Amino acid sequence: MLRLPRGLERELRNELIALEESTKMPYVMSYERMALERGEERGEFKSLLRLIKAKFGTPTPEQQQRIESADIPQLDRWLDRILTASTLDELLD
Repeated sequence: MLRLPRGLERELRNELIALEESTKMPYVMSYERMALERGEERGEFKSLLRLIKAKFGTPTPEQQQRIESADIPQLDRWLDRILTASTLDELLD
């Protein structure tokens, strides 16, 4: 991670604000974007895990690992299918 001196950081922030205002488009730094994506992923993971526990009980460690390592599109697919799946294995297929 790169840390700018306070003066340069302030200058960069001012330039980004000016850019946002001139283009009428917000600029999201890569670390902000990653934090947003990770937050979304964590929210979907927590929701899915809650539904799984309510419907099927506690997943095995292997199932838990598979769920934890899933990306957002996969979590979305599982969330879409949880109401129609008969077993956790069927859901995770």
